[in-house]
Amino acid sequence: MFIYSSMVMSVLAALFGLVPYGIVYLFSIEILERPTDNPNIFILYAGIAFLAIVLKGICYKLSSDFAHQAAFDILYDIRIALAEQLTKLPLGYFDTHDTGKIKVSMNEDVEQLEEGIAHLIPDITTGFSIPILTFLAMFLLDWRMAIAALLIIPLLGLFYTNVMKKMKPLVPRQIEVGGLIPIAVLRYIYGMKVIRVFSQSEKAFEEYATIVQKAADLSVEIEKETLEGKTIL
Repeated sequence: MFIYSSMVMSVLAALFGLVPYGIVYLFSIEILERPTDNPNIFILYAGIAFLAIVLKGICYKLSSDFAHQAAFDILYDIRIALAEQLTKLPLGYFDTHDTGKIKVSMNEDVEQLEEGIAHLIPDITTGFSIPILTFLAMFLLDWRMAIAALLIIPLLGLFYTNVMKKMKPLVPRQIEVGGLIPIAVLRYIYGMKVIRVFSQSEKAFEEYATIVQKAADLSVEIEKETLEGKTIL
């Protein structure tokens, strides 16, 4: 129920977050299409926008609280289940498995689930609800504006697919080079004392610079291959 409550609060927060944009639209209508000397209508609109912003903050907070409560309960249950499982294992298991690794599994590994439950669930819910609510609001305000916005989506999907298609053959090289850089950095830093003793600074820096230059060249190649699609996006 905490997870479902968090999702509901995320949707409400997204809904309240769209209200000020609707108020700007109504402001424009009042100013451009039916000018009025009555300032009360503008004060009313401003009050509604302010209230919506406050409610958005409250809903976001409740969504985060509910998601974290769900995460803590789930993590507690998982750790209890793992602890119960350990009592059923033969003693020989502990001779062949380091207790430090078991502690890591029960603490750090389980803790990583908190990120997905407490943060990703509200964020994903908000990410899905905002476009849907936005298009609904557009249809209520001006159906022509909504249709124009919807027509862009297939074009975006087409260009995004084209960019990813060009990126695909470059990904293995990107992963390879990306893995070499931290190794080269650590090797260069940790080897500073040895480099100084044996006067190998130029050679060591040359190896490091070669890897960095290789990564830079690959980045330039990727940008050139995908520039057209990214620019349109």
